[in-house]
Amino acid sequence: MKIVTDTARAELVIGRLLVALRNKQFPYGEDWALPQTFVPEGIRSDPLLHSRFLFYCCHYMRGTIKSDMAVKRLVELWHSRPEFFDPVIVSTELSPEDINKTLGGILAYKVSEIAPFWQENSRRLVENWNGDPRNIFVDIQSPDELYARVTNRSGGKLPVGFLGFQEKMASMLLYFLLEANLMPELEASPPVDFHLLRVMLANEILIPEERTFRKLRYEHAEPRGRELLEWYGRKHNVSVVELGNALWMLSVVLCSRAPGNGSSGRQKRVSGKKLIPTPQVVDWNNPQHRSGHLYSCDRCPIESTCAWNVMSGDYYQTGSLNSRPRLKPSHEDLHPLLGETSVHVHPRRKATSVTKPATKPAPSHHLFPGIDLGRRPRRDEATVPPEEDA
Repeated sequence: MKIVTDTARAELVIGRLLVALRNKQFPYGEDWALPQTFVPEGIRSDPLLHSRFLFYCCHYMRGTIKSDMAVKRLVELWHSRPEFFDPVIVSTELSPEDINKTLGGILAYKVSEIAPFWQENSRRLVENWNGDPRNIFVDIQSPDELYARVTNRSGGKLPVGFLGFQEKMASMLLYFLLEANLMPELEASPPVDFHLLRVMLANEILIPEERTFRKLRYEHAEPRGRELLEWYGRKHNVSVVELGNALWMLSVVLCSRAPGNGSSGRQKRVSGKKLIPTPQVVDWNNPQHRSGHLYSCDRCPIESTCAWNVMSGDYYQTGSLNSRPRLKPSHEDLHPLLGETSVHVHPRRKATSVTKPATKPAPSHHLFPGIDLGRRPRRDEATVPPEEDA
């Protein structure tokens, strides 16, 4: 499927997100933990061990598993079997049966693929890079050279890449090492996963040629998203870590709670076949949908440019990025009972009703006292190029 890239839109949307990130505006000022923050000091205190641990973590960054859960389980593995993070021992002393059984016991996810990758990639890391993942990135001059060294499609005069590693995982390894200050900055794209694509598709930075009903595969969208973010980072001198965090955290923290991004029926089966998830129907009479909007979209720094819902259910079940036009509420939709009853709802709690006298429309933070709506960036402030705002 043909996908058009809107660079002007990218500068507007990503510029606003970077302003919010740098000023620690919602959601970036909240106490949200990135997956790699669960790596303990016992690993972080040793740069070589830390680099190797992050290298092995990348084997599980496959798109259909929660990253924080994978990191936590691998920390458990390190506590019980630290030799699993020494590529020399893994490649020469551990048996395939031991690796398969141990990885399956700690995290039952694609064991038949990851277990052989774990051992063979350990061998390649020792043979080609002296067992240190940081060496992979020495003297790299371009993103293309990064992908050639890391992905499994490399060949010719370059060392063989790693099994199971495609461009996203190459970028993920780079991101992990940069975020941990284990290597100097390189020019590249952050790892383009579902969350980054959701932000770019919802805000029409990436536009599939079919505009009325959009359904495309991850492998169609990922290369265009990666090219766009490489261009943006190079033009505005934005780091891989900052650019990735700005988009990823927005999707994880806000888009995941936005009405219209949900679905039902995931993992359900009929006659042994998985059902395609059913998109959530937004109903502004539903207090949970109203409170979800006030918590997420109403507080989002790029709400005005967001035009599409992109559901995670289809992606995690079928690999498809399914989009629908986003339904935006009116003030009356959000406060249908103003003057009679106002609904106080926290996103994770049940709705309760409180009788109120008839008054003129009140600000949202008065109707929802537990929610701090924060300050949205002004239009002129939000469109300042990132390098001028730093």
